[in-house]
Amino acid sequence: MNAVKNTYPAIRTLEGAGFEVRRPLPSAAIGSVGPFILLDHMGPTVVEPLKAVGAPTHPHAGIETITVIFEGGGHHKDSLGNVSTTGPGEVQWMRAGAGIIHDEGPSDEILKNGGRSHGAQLWLDMPGDKKFVAPDYRHLRLDDIPVLS
Repeated sequence: MNAVKNTYPAIRTLEGAGFEVRRPLPSAAIGSVGPFILLDHMGPTVVEPLKAVGAPTHPHAGIETITVIFEGGGHHKDSLGNVSTTGPGEVQWMRAGAGIIHDEGPSDEILKNGGRSHGAQLWLDMPGDKKFVAPDYRHLRLDDIPVLS
């Protein structure tokens, strides 16, 4: 077994329309790890009805994002026409490639009724020769994800 060589504290910051994230990557101590350029841990937090906020319409290019929802739900819509709501244990994968505009926020249920919200998002820098590929989006539902015992 390898020993842990270093630990780095996460930076607390606000994203989107004002929700708090803890961001261990990047930080003053470490810029990136290979292709991994950003990691945000959102929550767990309890949001009141009509108080949840997300990241209103914004563009991305040259990256891929993987978003995992642990509790609550996330809503995604984009310039490709994709619209989906991701629940606990589900994953959103978005390849921005040559460019995509999207909106990400709380699910309608969380927005209307409030509740616990918890997730993580990882950004990957795409290789130079792939940065201008067509954008794509996938919502991986629980049934799409294999379970290993």
